Amino acid sequence: MKNLKLIKFTKVTALLLFNVLSFYAASNVNSLPGLVFQNSLGEMAEGKNLHSFNVTNNGVDLIWSVDSEIKNKAKKTINWTGLDLNGNVIFERQIFNEAQNVEEEGLDTSAPQFANNIFSDQERLYLPLITNKGNTKVFEFSKKDTKSNPVKVKTLSNKPLDISSVVLDSSNNILFFANKGLQPFFVKDDGTQVFKFSSADILDKQLNIIDFVEESSGDLLLFGEIIEGDKSRVWLARVTDKGEIIDQEFFSGKPQSMVKNKNQSFALLIDEVINQEHVISLVKPSKLKLKPEWSRVIFTEKYFSPRLDVLTSEDGGYVLAGVKDRGLWISKIDNSGNSVWTYSRNPTDTTELEIVKDVRFSSQGNKFFIAYSAFVLAGRTQKEVIRILRFDEN
Repeated sequence: MKNLKLIKFTKVTALLLFNVLSFYAASNVNSLPGLVFQNSLGEMAEGKNLHSFNVTNNGVDLIWSVDSEIKNKAKKTINWTGLDLNGNVIFERQIFNEAQNVEEEGLDTSAPQFANNIFSDQERLYLPLITNKGNTKVFEFSKKDTKSNPVKVKTLSNKPLDISSVVLDSSNNILFFANKGLQPFFVKDDGTQVFKFSSADILDKQLNIIDFVEESSGDLLLFGEIIEGDKSRVWLARVTDKGEIIDQEFFSGKPQSMVKNKNQSFALLIDEVINQEHVISLVKPSKLKLKPEWSRVIFTEKYFSPRLDVLTSEDGGYVLAGVKDRGLWISKIDNSGNSVWTYSRNPTDTTELEIVKDVRFSSQGNKFFIAYSAFVLAGRTQKEVIRILRFDEN
């Protein structure tokens, strides 16, 4: 029996290795194709954290924080940096700090909680925050206001919500998705509830939604996981604006990211543990019935689950970015799931040791932007940096 188990393990491992090697065959590149710029947004000894990142048709918005200590009390300064599409800093503002009277809004600057996703356009920025009074509020900032004070503050809910995503719906309203207890629901930025789930077969299950997109029909496609006891499954579902499930599909593993391209097809990033290794796969479901058309192993990671994001390219393919082996990793994949090129940066490849902590990924047309935070060791000096780069797809 032991020999049988060994043979089974060897076959699975060999097949997995073959898929990964086939995927990367002749696709690795030494330099990032279409690189336009790479900037470092300042550096400091410790405590710089990247949180939110968004690209509009005329600029880039980043939300980041700095940890500090005032009179033996931990504090966090929240900052907003605006750049043009060529990486030039237009402004940098402290939007929350100890000097401002933010306690009137109930914000605890020692431990603010806010969404990884923000919404911004040419004139404004929306920042959802959970206050120390247990409220969930949306702070609206104007790009024209140099005083860095919010121009509007709206209460999204009188309870703390685990806000996971922000999108612009077909009526140009800001739409927030919130996980509240066992049953998530959708609310607009004025606090109006759009819907909550009404399907009886999921009312007794715990849902963890990590992303969603609005379809041209007005239906919503949800991506996340259903948790039942100590087991969970990846969940992809199409629901009406009344919260009724039209169709759903289940996958093994953990959900990572979802993207919709211009021909209305979808792709999912899923993390599955196989033989004690995290196997990251890109899955393309059918547009109509949500069943997989194809699935490709992107890479494997032995010790931890890497965090990746996926975006679409103008040619209908996909671009992925994240952390692999503690270095920056970017890959282009065509619409059939075949690797076009892969760029990876080993932490020891440069004159200074750069260990990437977190990556944010966004795009505008064929322009792709990556913001990431990293530990950098130059000689005997260790520092934390936030860097941003842009590359264009021809």
